[in-house]
Amino acid sequence: STRLWTLFPYTTLFRSDVFQVDVSPDVSLIGTVNHDGMLRGITYIVVPSGDSQKAMMDTLILVGITSNIISGEENKSKTSKVVTDLLTKALDGIDKEKNSHNAVVGNVKYFATASKLTGLWFGVEPVNAD
Repeated sequence: STRLWTLFPYTTLFRSDVFQVDVSPDVSLIGTVNHDGMLRGITYIVVPSGDSQKAMMDTLILVGITSNIISGEENKSKTSKVVTDLLTKALDGIDKEKNSHNAVVGNVKYFATASKLTGLWFGVEPVNAD
């Protein structure tokens, strides 16, 4: 069986393979995969180029789907609230110098950060990713 992640071009970086998928002109997905082929982390990077409303809608849909898949049935409602809170805090603090937010639900760490220079970043990784 072919692992989905082998379908994307990737680069070996440190102990993980990294792949990038341009989901839309404004949204990119960066993922890391261990050498055993297991997905270790996902980060969405959003830098609106034109229609920022469409970029944000695409982002909310992607983040929602990703979070629901990863969270498991028992944590779906808690994860949904955590993700919404993280995105809200990041976007509300877009003018602040320190604007990184994270939360853990179960064994999954979620994070969001935003700045006018680098855009909105939202990521998911195992708590023991280090």
